Amino acid sequence: MNPTASLHLCKAARHQRQSGMSLVEILVGMVIGLMVALAATSSLIFVRLSAATAEDAWRMQQDSNLAFRVIGMQLRQAGARPLISSGNSGNVEFASGYSGYGTTDAPSSLRGTNGAGSAPDTLQTSLQNDVPTDTRDCLGLLPGSTTVDVRNVFTVSAGDLMCTGTNTSAAFVSGVEDMQVWYGEPNGTLLQYRTTPVSWAAVTAVMVCLRMVGERQGQVTTQITGCNGEAVPADGRLRRTYTRLFQLRNLGA
Repeated sequence: MNPTASLHLCKAARHQRQSGMSLVEILVGMVIGLMVALAATSSLIFVRLSAATAEDAWRMQQDSNLAFRVIGMQLRQAGARPLISSGNSGNVEFASGYSGYGTTDAPSSLRGTNGAGSAPDTLQTSLQNDVPTDTRDCLGLLPGSTTVDVRNVFTVSAGDLMCTGTNTSAAFVSGVEDMQVWYGEPNGTLLQYRTTPVSWAAVTAVMVCLRMVGERQGQVTTQITGCNGEAVPADGRLRRTYTRLFQLRNLGA
């Protein structure tokens, strides 16, 4: 082989081995990398937002269950009075002295206040203190042995569901924007629900609606419907309404 031709071949081979990427190839690679990074970032933001929304929804569900458990317990016990022996006859009768929100001759276990406009309602329940069985108020506290009427008041204040028991007032559920209450009275064979009953003694059922709100911003952009059917503007926080119906057990009290 011609030495000159061989030298040219070696130079060409070295030049081919040392050649790198062109500017266009580098730019294309950078664009692809940026697109992948952008997709990963967007996916991470979506996953975090979904997790936050699910956590808020779970918390509101748990808090509403707690609220209805406490309210329901007091409504089911409303008007309860201990039974005592009637002399030596072996018969029993209701203990005396209970008035609730009425009088001892006509005791009333239930009261409520309809909030003005869109303001939250107030719900009040009562029962007679049964000292031997450790009757407790809505906060789980024991009233004094001299207390006859155990009264509980449920209200909404500054985003908290409050309970005022015999001697103490405290918040037991947070993230509550509204509480609306309807009282069911017999109307023929059906129940008619009113914000204020015609007769408190005729109430046989109570319907309670709670509007809960989440903690995190930037999750919701559409408005929801509140307990009274009103439109609640969106401010970025998740909201849910929960409704529960309770049947009264101690009627006529």
